[in-house]
Amino acid sequence: MKLLFFIGTRQEAIKLSPLIREMKKYGELFHVKVCISAHDRATLDQILDFFDIRPDLILDIMTNDENPYYVTTMTMTKIRDVIRLFEPDYLIVQGNTTTVFAGALAAYYEKVNVAHVEAGIRDFNLSTLYPDGMNGRLITQIANLHFAPNLSAKDNLLMEAINDNNIFVVGYPGVDSLSLCLDKIRHRSPKEYTSLESIDFNKKIILVMGNRGGTLGESIENIYPAVKAIAHLDSVEIVYAVDNLQSIRRSPFRMLSGYSNVHLVSPLDYPSTVYLMSKSYIIITNYFDTAVEAATLGIPVVMVEAGADSERRHKEELVKVICADHKNIINEINNLFENRIYYNRMARNMNAYDDGMVCIRIRQLFSGLYEDNINNKRSKKKGQATSH
Repeated sequence: MKLLFFIGTRQEAIKLSPLIREMKKYGELFHVKVCISAHDRATLDQILDFFDIRPDLILDIMTNDENPYYVTTMTMTKIRDVIRLFEPDYLIVQGNTTTVFAGALAAYYEKVNVAHVEAGIRDFNLSTLYPDGMNGRLITQIANLHFAPNLSAKDNLLMEAINDNNIFVVGYPGVDSLSLCLDKIRHRSPKEYTSLESIDFNKKIILVMGNRGGTLGESIENIYPAVKAIAHLDSVEIVYAVDNLQSIRRSPFRMLSGYSNVHLVSPLDYPSTVYLMSKSYIIITNYFDTAVEAATLGIPVVMVEAGADSERRHKEELVKVICADHKNIINEINNLFENRIYYNRMARNMNAYDDGMVCIRIRQLFSGLYEDNINNKRSKKKGQATSH
């Protein structure tokens, strides 16, 4: 079976890399090719190198004007040529970016099956994450296989008229990536993380990680005054992982500079990020993937959201979701510091989201499809022989 993985962003590379490694272990079943769109070539190379993956095909589609019209049309044209060259049985994508949607649409036009990893995640306010919110819905209508992270995502897909037989609840792929990364960095010395050398890990680390894209709104803006209010505690080190986007960088630098125990770190590579998360006492974020990883590590995570539908969207999850108000954030942090029972209850979520077996589940599903395909071919040959 021919499988073509299409990767466009850092997050897609992180989440698909363990699955690519798993599929490549079974070369007798799967012929795997990896295609990247080169949005940020240096970042993608860094992630893929860490997971020992080399891209087979590279689409250079970026210009200084990365508008969605250009990205969509250029991606479709170039991935079409790759599909025609490789003739895959499945195009495998993750996420809801414009490149992923364009790749899925090109596969549909070429009559190639699409498998969507982490399908069914929805933000019901389409303006909150533009244009990814709509991209996710469109990819769903194109995809043949839907690998949902949880039952809520499956329910979303069922509400959008997707056949139950095509939906598989497999868990969060980011947990597999996290587990693999922890295993790879297990024997590293702390001195190897030069970007973190200014941080005193003997203190309690409060890690703040904001959304790396989309419309940020008040959910991230209200974190800043909360962090400023907590900075007076001598027992803490506050680490703010600053986003790549210059428009986002300005606010934290302006509001949080001048505190000796507040560290504004530039975008970190993946192993440094995982190491920092694993050493944290509390994590504050408005980024759902970070919340999943923190909960898996058994670290209390405060998920800050502005949307009114937060509780509905996270009804299955074991993270603390609070309204995006800096007083709420301060109260929650103080509660975690002062109430040990409450802290332990929040910290007991080890493997709450998954068991690190997502890649194996997906590989087993594809193995079943492979066996079904072989059996169908044998049946056809036997039928033809009998007819003669």
